[in-house]
Amino acid sequence: MFLRTLFISVVLLFCSVSYSQSLRHTLGSDVIVIDSNNINDSASLNRVSTSEIKTLTGSQLLSSGAALISPSLDIRSYGSLGGIALATFRGLPAEFVSVEYNGIKLVNTQHSLSDLALIDINLLNTISLNSAPANSGAADNGFGIVRLEGLAFNDRVEYITIGSCITSYNDRFRVAEHNSYLKLVQKISEVFSVSGGISFSGADGKYPFTQVIDKNTSVSILRENNNAQLANVSIDLNYTPASEIALRTFMFYTKADRGIPGANTVSYRGTSSPDATQFDEQYLIGISLDHRPLEYFSYVFKTSFQSLFETYTNPQTKIFDRYTNHNYTLDWESKTHFWEYFDFYGTASFHRYTLISNENIIGNPDSLILRNVYRSNLGLGYQLNNFSVLGYLKTELYTGNDDPQLLPQITLQQLFFPTPEFHIALTTSYTKIYHAPTFNELYWKVGGNQNLLPEEGDAFEISAEAVPEYYSHFNPMLSIKATGFYNALRNQIIWTPGANAIFSPINLLAVRTFGLEMSTELILNKNENIEWRLRGGLTLERTENTNQQSLDYGHELPYSTPRRWNVGLSSRILDIGNLTASLLYRAHRYTNLSNIEQLPEVVLVNVDYTSAPISFFQQCKATISLSINNLFDKQYEEIKSFPLPGRMFRLGVELVRFNEPNNILN
Repeated sequence: MFLRTLFISVVLLFCSVSYSQSLRHTLGSDVIVIDSNNINDSASLNRVSTSEIKTLTGSQLLSSGAALISPSLDIRSYGSLGGIALATFRGLPAEFVSVEYNGIKLVNTQHSLSDLALIDINLLNTISLNSAPANSGAADNGFGIVRLEGLAFNDRVEYITIGSCITSYNDRFRVAEHNSYLKLVQKISEVFSVSGGISFSGADGKYPFTQVIDKNTSVSILRENNNAQLANVSIDLNYTPASEIALRTFMFYTKADRGIPGANTVSYRGTSSPDATQFDEQYLIGISLDHRPLEYFSYVFKTSFQSLFETYTNPQTKIFDRYTNHNYTLDWESKTHFWEYFDFYGTASFHRYTLISNENIIGNPDSLILRNVYRSNLGLGYQLNNFSVLGYLKTELYTGNDDPQLLPQITLQQLFFPTPEFHIALTTSYTKIYHAPTFNELYWKVGGNQNLLPEEGDAFEISAEAVPEYYSHFNPMLSIKATGFYNALRNQIIWTPGANAIFSPINLLAVRTFGLEMSTELILNKNENIEWRLRGGLTLERTENTNQQSLDYGHELPYSTPRRWNVGLSSRILDIGNLTASLLYRAHRYTNLSNIEQLPEVVLVNVDYTSAPISFFQQCKATISLSINNLFDKQYEEIKSFPLPGRMFRLGVELVRFNEPNNILN
């Protein structure tokens, strides 16, 4: 394995480059935009290109780079490559975050979670976060939507890319992780294009970690992820016979063969076996039709099928769990513009979720659980001069729940000083929250709870964004955004240990999360050859139990954190490359409701260098990247008993061949 990986890396080293740097210089990357072109999308988006994530972090996986999208997006990782990674937003449970690929939710039906550690960012174009709840569309109710846009052709670029990255942990000079990928974007005819890619990643996962036993005792242990092997495949076919119609068919596939999330730790862990393995295989097939038959009317139709097969095997303890999830979706969204100032929105959807498993409490050996979800949504938007208002009323009905849910949402926005030199956008919104218990929470035969109530609540948000434009020798560009939020939840579901240390879900009667998030970016261009960029984000939040009858009243919820911030400084010189340094801080996390045990705060420093594109032949360019993550070798955990690697060295190489050099290379 080592010799094969080394051979691939050496070969690619002589013929590689960074599509990320080349394409970033050509296409740019929107960081904070108001996306008003998408139907049912009036909320502010944070959008980052995957090339920029690679430049800033050196990472190849979504789990390591997603935190750059927003300071309020918290990634909780259960180990390095081979572990799992879940996203939470503004202190709410991970089930509230919706991860979408080309507009279709990527989800494990069993527990309504999306594992970011399975997704290779090399096969994505951009990643964005919609900070508003998902009530405005036909999708599942989420609170924060992470949108993944797959590779796709645009009017300017066709290319084929091959790349590789190797990682060494701090304890020895060996290849601990490796990643290789190939991707293609090609226009076949005037109306048809194809894009896609394939990637492979692997790790033996061994790295030393200092385990604290008590205040006076700590030992060095060895972390093990059981030779994790990951694969991603994507295919995207686009047919655009006219400017007002587009048909898109796509497939996204992930496969992971790994130890259990976190796997085995030698000494002072002992709860896992080196023989334990977990296998995940997931594929999504989707079709979308975007049509504007009339100047004032447009609609989008989407349908998809998604399947996930998962097994967990531990011969030592005679555990042989298996789960098969199937999701079927039909979605319709439309927009009608009338009377000059008004827009009418309508959506309708049918989603069917099934789970077959030998771990369901309602049957043995394998039983089927079925849930149908029906949704309709009506919205009305009004815009006059610099003021706009958008209101929705969603109706939602679940199988097994006789009462349809009415979920209103309203957003108001006022634009001040709308001049080329300066403008301020002020936005406020209210949303009613509803989230049904998952299959795992209800029917897991070891710790499921069929008496759980749905999570309900109210969410408020107010934000201000300022974008001043200056005219000076340095041509600076500055954006500043601040958002205050308050969420009140009833019956929030949380897992707590019970008899024999078996975790089981319960309802917390009252929970609230509130806080302030801020982000800013400053770009200075002395000339077209030199650019400095400073980016910063800060989140102050509190997530607490507000049930006055509880012994844990006023306590922080497990794994929430009161403060997070990040700062990144990068310098790009055209003929030399891009040098980036980033600083990430996370305050303490309590690991239980009683707030007795906690994970300490942590500060991480990452450094990354990406070379300027190196031209060879007429249409080819290459780049080399080198990054050091966790520069000062901090020993830390995001989840108790799941330590993360210390210092890591990464070397990446990439080759890109453009098919239209006049549009890209000149």
